[in-house]
Amino acid sequence: MRRYFDTGLMAMLGLLVALIVGNGVMTHHHIGALYDARAKVDDSRVVLAALDDLLGAMQDAQGGVRGYLVTGERPYLEQYAAALPRVEPRLVDLRRLVDETSEQRELIAPLRASITSAVARLDELVALRQEGGLELARATMAEGGERSAMDDVRRLVNRMRLQETLQLNRRALAAEQSRDLALASVAFATMLAVMLVAVVLYQMLRGLQGRDAAARQLEGQKELFRTTLASLGEAVVTCDMAGHVTYLNHAAEALTGWTAGRAMGQPIADIVRVVDAAGHQPLENAADAALRDGVELPSRHRGLIVPRGGGLERPIEESAAPILDAQGRPTGAVLVLRDITERLRTETAMREADRRKDEFLAVLAHELRNPLAPLRNALHILRLASHGPQAVQQVCGVMERQVLQMVRLIDDLLDVSRITRNKLELRREPIELREVIDAAVEMSAPTVARFHHRMVLEIDEDLPPIDGDRARLVQVLDNLVTNAAKYSEMGGTITVRARAEGEEVQLLVRDTGLGIPPDMLERIFEMFTQVDRTLERSRGGLGIGLTLVRRIVELHGGRIVARSQGLGHGSEFEIALPALREALPPPVVASGIEPGSTQMRRLVVCDDNEDAAESLARMLRMMGHEVALAFDGEQCLQVCERVRPQVVLLDIGMPRMNGYDAARALRLRPGGEAMVLIALTGWGQEEDRRRAFEAGFDHHLTKPADFTVLARLLDDARRAPKETVHA
Repeated sequence: MRRYFDTGLMAMLGLLVALIVGNGVMTHHHIGALYDARAKVDDSRVVLAALDDLLGAMQDAQGGVRGYLVTGERPYLEQYAAALPRVEPRLVDLRRLVDETSEQRELIAPLRASITSAVARLDELVALRQEGGLELARATMAEGGERSAMDDVRRLVNRMRLQETLQLNRRALAAEQSRDLALASVAFATMLAVMLVAVVLYQMLRGLQGRDAAARQLEGQKELFRTTLASLGEAVVTCDMAGHVTYLNHAAEALTGWTAGRAMGQPIADIVRVVDAAGHQPLENAADAALRDGVELPSRHRGLIVPRGGGLERPIEESAAPILDAQGRPTGAVLVLRDITERLRTETAMREADRRKDEFLAVLAHELRNPLAPLRNALHILRLASHGPQAVQQVCGVMERQVLQMVRLIDDLLDVSRITRNKLELRREPIELREVIDAAVEMSAPTVARFHHRMVLEIDEDLPPIDGDRARLVQVLDNLVTNAAKYSEMGGTITVRARAEGEEVQLLVRDTGLGIPPDMLERIFEMFTQVDRTLERSRGGLGIGLTLVRRIVELHGGRIVARSQGLGHGSEFEIALPALREALPPPVVASGIEPGSTQMRRLVVCDDNEDAAESLARMLRMMGHEVALAFDGEQCLQVCERVRPQVVLLDIGMPRMNGYDAARALRLRPGGEAMVLIALTGWGQEEDRRRAFEAGFDHHLTKPADFTVLARLLDDARRAPKETVHA
């Protein structure tokens, strides 16, 4: 556009266009106002006609009644009867046509009342004439009741006619004004259009005179402009074949610290200085590399740009490309720089947020593990006391299995990110499916009992073993049975069937519950999906259980299918898992840890959770060990100085001095190198284990510890290769 129009004429052209547009809007407005005014004039005329017709009808009615009174002839009554039906339509028309805000609308109600009164008086006169004769009717008419009512009607009609006539005059005047304004707008628009055409023709003639000269200049700069325009918004520097700067935009001036005037003709390597962030060593200029190799260098982050005068160094991305003329010959190079300070800051913030998320999950798991430690210790104290009946031992077994399962489920909190990234790990071993079913049925029994369901087990006796993670498969089956219980009406039936089919073991969970719509059979396994979210059918849950079920089954090399005949017809979930053909060795029955079964050691237990420390110490004393207690890191150092223990069981997160610092201090003291340091903590991530070993711990156990493992470590209490135990 600027090829033909200079700035002043561009402004004039823009003004003319704006005036034409504005005038067009005004013309449209005036024409619309003209049509509205004319429509209102027509409405006023219709109102006046309706008033005339209304008054005429009433007068015809009055005339008919009077003629009947005088003559007694029936045709006058027919005139009266024919006039009355014309009244109500006219009243309806008036109510529809008069302006909502006008006084006429306020007069319609009194007018209707006056008409009703007048008609009543006329009806009365007709009745008197028919019943009492001429003289009685004349006497009543002489009283003037019907005349007074008709006078009220005339007065109100005349008042409305006067107001509507004034309204008609105003509307007619407005219509004339709108017409005049519309004509003036059209004339003005015509004048502006003529001026616009004149300006355009004048400027086109001027532009055509310089077209050839401009075309020759444009041909030489066409490729430069194309490359530069494609890089708008970033710092752009161009150079010739000798590597001397020919152009700097404003962004490049701000980034390099050079003005365009000072940079012109200087080597581009002196203007754009890039160093690597680590060693601050100069890097080859990307534009020089593009000139040398004759290829385009894609955008990449290599280091920091060093501005003139020692300003702030900023991380950048840079790209470079040769500039080609019309014949494809290189004439220079263009270098594009992008300040990525904000992007790197954002990436750092995202990494920090991710780190804090991991810390939160670790803290959450730590806080959930802590209450479990004294519970498990108390269970082992009961077992070691060996004075309870067999029922106590059975209860202890049940409780211990539940505690172990809770620990595994708490560990799932730390696997949230692994699940979403398909990195959930299994602890696989050969297992009997019957054990999985028994454990899952036991876990879900309270829920099944709460809804008074009947549980049916159909399990083949010759089920082959499977290679799987027992806790995860228990989690799968418990989830399915619990869902069946929650989403079935009271007193339903839940069937769990297991059988061998070829090279697979099939596990089926069927219920008589709410059922699943056909369109939800696949979606039911998606994250946060629930069939019925209404408050009446809500059974709790976040809608992630079946997602985890399918993922765990798939990690075992199996598959899961949902079936249902629809809502109200129950549902079934069928799982197929690969079978193992090798028989499992006979199970080893663990009788727990007996008192005195390990070699006596001198121990220090240090934990800020006093219940956990006391219960662990009591259990260890029952095993025959000598135990001293401490409840923070500094107290641990004092107790160890006095007791000289062989083994120290040390929590990590404690007040005054944490476990890492306490371990380092113990290693520096006389005899500290000979101690066996065991971290017994709720902090169980890989980073926590690494820090524990770096601080000097020999072993790392997560709460609540497996006492079989702990007994083995105490029995072999000597410095050994560092070991992590998932207890």
